[in-house]
Order: sequence, then C-alpha cells, then structure tokens
Amino acid sequence: MGFDRSGEMDEDWLKASLSFHVPKAFIVDRDGSIALIGDLVMLEDVLPKVFDGSWRASAEAKNAEEERIAEGETYAAQIVS
Repeated sequence: MGFDRSGEMDEDWLKASLSFHVPKAFIVDRDGSIALIGDLVMLEDVLPKVFDGSWRASAEAKNAEEERIAEGETYAAQIVS
C-alpha cells in the first residue's frame, strides 16, 4: 500500500511503469521481481499463480504486460497531444 504525499509515487512508480490510472496493484514475487502491474480486480486470479510460481513464465503474464504497456502508450499519446 502506498500513499503519495510528495509526488514520488507518481514520478517513480506510475510514470515509470506507464501507469496513469489509480489504484494500481504492483505485485512483487518471491525473487523480488515485479510480477504484475495491473488493476486490483486482477489480484484474485494472479496472486495464487505468483505464489505457486506459475505466473512469470505464463502466456497470460506476457499478454497482461503487453496490454498494460499498449494501454499506457495510447493514453500517454492522448494526453501529450
């Protein structure tokens, strides 16, 4: 859980991850790698897979990341123009 009083979360996490809408879930796996950046509604489905180690190598994880990046790039282009 993060709370942003100084703007650091916005700069260091949201903009860096192309995440423009909050709330966002950042799931870190047992290796300390970010396993998912996504909507909170994904937690119920994704967390068990992160816990059992099947998430990172799954096609579902790759697709979720590609969709998140594409959405972020589209939104960034809209707010810049």
